[in-house]
Amino acid sequence: GTARRRAFHPILGEEKPPPAICRAALPMSTFWGLVLLPGNPASPPPSPWNLNVTSVALSADYIAATSNSDGEQTTLQVRVGGDMAPWMTLATLSPSDCTQWSLGHVIGPLDGRVTFRAQGAATLHLTGYSVPDIATTPVP
Repeated sequence: GTARRRAFHPILGEEKPPPAICRAALPMSTFWGLVLLPGNPASPPPSPWNLNVTSVALSADYIAATSNSDGEQTTLQVRVGGDMAPWMTLATLSPSDCTQWSLGHVIGPLDGRVTFRAQGAATLHLTGYSVPDIATTPVP
């Protein structure tokens, strides 16, 4: 008979099946969103999942209430790791030339508390999706 060869596992570096966590059926992703009112920082609820920030947009109400020439800029900022961390700018939007922006930031559970804020006159809609972090998500 012919000996059956086991597949080489690229992470484990040996010829054996992957550990149980690689075979576990975890949810693939879930939508999340925040409405950021000007001057009111907001945080997503704590989660063991990775938070993928994919898009920020001016609210439709703000765009409708301003003409393209008179609306002011609004900046999306994030603070990761608590109150002493600096605010970091992710995007600046305006009704005249940029009403929505695509983002590609991933914030993990080990980053600590995450807070977003809208600096300017507009309400911002921040959206994305969450995916399990296999390092911190228990296997069912």
